[in-house]
Amino acid sequence: MKLPKFLPLFPHRVDIKFGTEGWRGVIAEDFTFQNVRLVTQAIANYVIKENLSSKGIVVGYDCRFLSSQFAKEVALVLSLNNINSYLASSPCTSPNLSFMATRFGGGIMITASHNPPEFNGIKFKANYGGSADEDIVNGIEVELRKLLTGEPLVIYLKDKNPYFNLIEVQQPYMEWLYNWIEKNSEIKTFSGQVIVDPMHGSASGYFVKLLKDTQWDVKEIRSNINPSFGGVNPEPITQNLNLLAEAMKKNKAIIGIALDGDGDRIGVWDPGYGFINPQQIFAILLYYLIKKGDRGAVVKTISTTQMIDILAKKYGLKIYQTPVGFKHICKVMLKKDVLIGGEESGGIGFRGHLPERDGIFAGLQILELIAKSQKPFSWWLNSLEEEIGRFYYKREDIHCETAGVKEMLIKLKPSYILKEKVEEIIELDGKKFLMADSSWLLFRVSGTEPVVRIYAESRDKEKTDSLIKWAKELLIPATL
Repeated sequence: MKLPKFLPLFPHRVDIKFGTEGWRGVIAEDFTFQNVRLVTQAIANYVIKENLSSKGIVVGYDCRFLSSQFAKEVALVLSLNNINSYLASSPCTSPNLSFMATRFGGGIMITASHNPPEFNGIKFKANYGGSADEDIVNGIEVELRKLLTGEPLVIYLKDKNPYFNLIEVQQPYMEWLYNWIEKNSEIKTFSGQVIVDPMHGSASGYFVKLLKDTQWDVKEIRSNINPSFGGVNPEPITQNLNLLAEAMKKNKAIIGIALDGDGDRIGVWDPGYGFINPQQIFAILLYYLIKKGDRGAVVKTISTTQMIDILAKKYGLKIYQTPVGFKHICKVMLKKDVLIGGEESGGIGFRGHLPERDGIFAGLQILELIAKSQKPFSWWLNSLEEEIGRFYYKREDIHCETAGVKEMLIKLKPSYILKEKVEEIIELDGKKFLMADSSWLLFRVSGTEPVVRIYAESRDKEKTDSLIKWAKELLIPATL
C-alpha cells in the first residue's frame, strides 16, 4: 500500500455515538476514513492501556461498500501504534470474527449488520469471543472523548514502518463447525433440500462449504456481492424475503434459512407455515433442547417473547432478563451455565459455542432438529403452541422528539391497560408493563436516534394491535 506522508486522524470535531453494538454512520457523511481512523485510534489506546496489545488484533469486514478499504485503514492505524494487526483476506461474518478474536487480544469488525446499504460501522469484539461489554465500550469511549476534545491529531509516518498481516479467518471457524457436525452425525445422513439466503451479505458460501459432504442439497440465492443489497435491507424479516419464499416454492425445499448482512441473525421460512419469526425460532430451539434432555439457564432481552418465560418456568429453568443488546446476554453467558440466550431481532447464542449470536450455528441447530426428529420445523412450532398456546408479537418505531416521551414514561404507572390488570412494571431498559394474562407492552427510547420503540405481545392478534394503538395514542401528546 502506498502511504501518504502523514495520516490525519480527523479534520475537525465530530459527534460519534456508540450504540448497543458499536458505532454506525452513513458512509461519506459520518462514516469517513478520517473518522474510522479516529475510532480505531481510540480502540488502540484502550487496547494498549489494558495490556492487550501484545496479542495483536484481528480485523474483519463484511460485503458493504468500501468495507475492505475501511478494514485496511483500521489495520494500518493499529500497526502505527505498534500493535500487530491481522487483516482478514476475505469477507467474513461477525461471529466468525468473534471466534478469531479468542486467539488475539480482540477483534474489530467493519459492518453495519442489517442496516440500510448507505450505512457502515465498527464493532469491537473482546478476546472472550463476544460483544464488548459496557466496561470495554465505556473504556473506548473515554479514549475517544480525549481525542475529540484535544487538538487535531496527526500521525507522521516518518521513521515508521506500518505493516499488517493478511490471514485466512474462515477456515479455523469452519473447522470447529465441521467437528460439531461430525459429533451430530444425523445431520450428515439426512436427505433434504435447504435454501440459504445470505441477502448479499458476508454469510455467503458458509452453508455450501459446511454441508458439502452431507446428504443435504444446499442452494443459495442472493449470494453474490452487491453493496446495494438488491434494494432490500439485509435484515431477515418477512417483507424482505419474497425471493426466498419464491425459491422455496420453486424448489420444494423443506426449510429456508436467511441471514442478515454480517451473518449473526437468522430468519426461517417453512413451506408449511411461511415466515417463522425470531421470537418463534428462539422458543422452538429452547423447546427442542428441553425435549432432548438438555438443561441450563436461559437468558433473554427484555423485548423478547414471553414464550421463553413460560417454557423456563414449566421446565424449571433459571431465566435471566437483560437490557436490549446481545452484549448483555454475553455477559450472563460468561458467568452462568446458560443453555441458550436470545434477543428479539433473531440473534441466538448457545452453550458450548461462543458467548455470541451466530446465525450460521443457529441454522445448523435447526438442521439438526429436523434431521434428528425427522419432523419439519413447523411441526415443532405447532407442538410448542399446543403446549403453551399461541402468541402474537409486534414492534413499531415512532420517529419523534423524545424529551417529552421520557418525562411521560417516568410518570406512567397504570393499574390497568385495556382493562387488563398490570401485575408488574419492569424498568430494566425502558418501561415494560406485564399483565395478568401474560400480555405485555414495552416502551424504549433510543439512545442514539430520535425514535421510541413500542413492543407488544399477547395471545390474541387483535389485542396485540390494540396494545400498540393504545401506546401510540399515549405518545402523541408527549411528542408535541
